[in-house]
Amino acid sequence: MEAISVEVDEKIVATVSKDGDLDKFEVRGDIYVCVNDSSKANAEIYIFTNDTKGIPIKPHPELNRAVWNSQKVITPKQGSKGFPVDTKLAVLKYRYVTSDASELPFNVVLWNSTEQKVNIITLEADFNAGNPRFTRVDNLRLSIPLAGSKSPKITKTTNSEAECDKSVLVWAIERLDEGKSNAILEFETADDVSSLFPIEVTISYPYSIMDAKVLKVLSADTKEPITYAEKLTMTCENYQILYLSLIHISEPTRQAEISYAVFCLKKKKKKNTNK
Repeated sequence: MEAISVEVDEKIVATVSKDGDLDKFEVRGDIYVCVNDSSKANAEIYIFTNDTKGIPIKPHPELNRAVWNSQKVITPKQGSKGFPVDTKLAVLKYRYVTSDASELPFNVVLWNSTEQKVNIITLEADFNAGNPRFTRVDNLRLSIPLAGSKSPKITKTTNSEAECDKSVLVWAIERLDEGKSNAILEFETADDVSSLFPIEVTISYPYSIMDAKVLKVLSADTKEPITYAEKLTMTCENYQILYLSLIHISEPTRQAEISYAVFCLKKKKKKNTNK
């Protein structure tokens, strides 16, 4: 085991409301330090964070905040005994919140046509390449509830996989990025479209919106290098799509290539402050 472990843990909380607006998109970040060797407790951990992302970082009150603010170094206050041993300590916290739909890492559109009382549903996920905070999304899972006793018929998947698991249709997308920016799921169901919500979203992959990473770890006393292990984790704590703006195809026809863009989330109107 390495002398010091550093973990960057980020959790997404997001809700798309009943009217199709983005209520909130939030990323909560914590950077943890755990000292595994008591002789290395008085350490200096040099961290890189991308300041251009515009996200403020709050250091733990027991850290030397002057050193953090000037050098981006995590180290205990002068005169302290060092970091606690065998204790996972949250040393830095940050939080990013927005209600702007353009800040989402990806968008989802739902298409529907009806043929002989059967709904032909097409879900399309598009990577938001204009968002500088996300360069990719990995291990994306959308869990769609199934109300009826009969499982839907999956007719098409593009850049993704889908399967029915009991009362849930799980749509799995390995990666969305600029090179693989689109995924499609098509299925047929007799269920009402409204019963397909809420859609639960999960993400799990090594990533940080702050581009946080450890540069080096030194002894505060001798300046000798200290061995360390680093872990990055991006997950969803609670990400729900309660509703999507429905695009209804009046003629009973399946979607082929979609050559125009549709936004699934309505942007909130700005209040007119001119009097």
